[in-house]
Amino acid sequence: MSRREDAHAEVVRLLEAARAEAAGNWCDLVCQDVEHRLGLCAGDEKALDDPEYGAALDALRAILAVLDYVRRIGA
Repeated sequence: MSRREDAHAEVVRLLEAARAEAAGNWCDLVCQDVEHRLGLCAGDEKALDDPEYGAALDALRAILAVLDYVRRIGA
């Protein structure tokens, strides 16, 4: 691969890692904190209305959008 292709692959890898961390850990932990703070049961959809959890989900969506954009641009 060329240096450009290698660099593109690295950007994609890092964005995928950010997506995995945000989706698999950070958003889940924010949701758990919101559920605890509001006294909700795990998985209660009322957590989706919380601004803090909504902001975390917005950030995750932004990561996904950037990852999609970078993949479409290509190397």
